[in-house]
Amino acid sequence: MPTEADNNKHGRKIPNDNRLIEPEIKKKFVIELRNRFRVLADLDQTKDSSTEKKWENIKEKDKEVKKKARKDKKNHLEERAEQAEKAAARGNISTVYKITKELCLQSKPPPVKDKTGNIITTKTEQAAHWIEHFMTVLNRPELINEFQGTPQLRYYQ
Repeated sequence: MPTEADNNKHGRKIPNDNRLIEPEIKKKFVIELRNRFRVLADLDQTKDSSTEKKWENIKEKDKEVKKKARKDKKNHLEERAEQAEKAAARGNISTVYKITKELCLQSKPPPVKDKTGNIITTKTEQAAHWIEHFMTVLNRPELINEFQGTPQLRYYQ
């Protein structure tokens, strides 16, 4: 004997609507549905507000961390500058040079990679790579037809 679940594609139980014909049962059913949806709506709002509060807290902490990092960096630079001034007053030029070099932070160029993505370490290999690169980029076949100019230019020449 087939059941209601057999008729449903997803195997869910299909409610019996015949009982909702009676007004008293229908009224209780509607009230129960409203109460359940109100609880779900309240639950959804509390989840939204709690996640918003958490994100606001995270944003605040992120701003604080960035502000402290900027302050610490500024303090470190000022401290190193004072050390350089003291070293200059003592005549210790090597220390002044080291501190200046550290503060300027001379950036190094990125490593040179070959066509397969491997890093080239030696200067001779790097030079050979650049020669090969520019040979392929700059050496183009010559144009077949030379540019003769537009008809207007020929008229004025």
